[in-house]
Amino acid sequence: MPSYSQDFRDIVINKHEEGMTEFELSKFFNIDKRTVVSWIEFYKEPEIIVQSKELVVAESLALPIKH
Repeated sequence: MPSYSQDFRDIVINKHEEGMTEFELSKFFNIDKRTVVSWIEFYKEPEIIVQSKELVVAESLALPIKH
């Protein structure tokens, strides 16, 4: 299995953000669609983690409501 540079992965991710589908990317760059999908999922993962941490922090800062 070939090893791909981070620069190449970034190009593929950028093309996906511009609107190319996983199928189109795999054909255009001649790489397996599963590889494209895994890169996209990996790219999105940190965003999900950051959003989760922000939610936890926001909830922990919530003050009790006094009646």
